[in-house]
Amino acid sequence: METFKTQFEMQSVLTNVTVEELAQNTYGCIINLTDFFEGGELPVTQHEHDIVIKRSISGEWEVVGEPKVKLAEDDIQNLGNAIEVDKPSFI
Repeated sequence: METFKTQFEMQSVLTNVTVEELAQNTYGCIINLTDFFEGGELPVTQHEHDIVIKRSISGEWEVVGEPKVKLAEDDIQNLGNAIEVDKPSFI
């Protein structure tokens, strides 16, 4: 699967994330604690996802499985919304 990068607000801090589409409306994410351009992030294919989120039938974003990173509900929605806005047209 293809990956892309986006940013979302996590606890009011702009945070970088690498996203991989796993299935329709389901995305595996790696939270990048360094700037994308500093070269510090790991490619998704070499690292397990920190969190997997899915858009539910009601349109809300929800966590799938047990995440490595616990996000507040607002942060999960912010992440999902950033994915929707920034996902490339090839997905």
